[in-house]
Amino acid sequence: MTDEQYSRIKTLTPIDIEHIDDALAVHITEQFRKAARIIGLAMEDNRRRIGIPDLFYFERLKLFAERGLVELVGYSDNMRFCELRLKPVSLDQIKHT
Repeated sequence: MTDEQYSRIKTLTPIDIEHIDDALAVHITEQFRKAARIIGLAMEDNRRRIGIPDLFYFERLKLFAERGLVELVGYSDNMRFCELRLKPVSLDQIKHT
């Protein structure tokens, strides 16, 4: 990322990041979908956040995976070579909530 892109990311408020996360979440389905596609769709939904790089969106998706919210398969260092889907919920998880 460029210095200018880092500067723009630093100006994001928690509300801005929440909007980005929501835009990403809307495009994650039960079927595996390329991370690049999810990001492209989310960026299209967030046109007013011009200048926020796709790599920032990708980092947010990887954070979803680290938190156990989505399943990520493939090469997680490149958005073109990994896919995500909603994490299947097991019966044990449902019974314990």
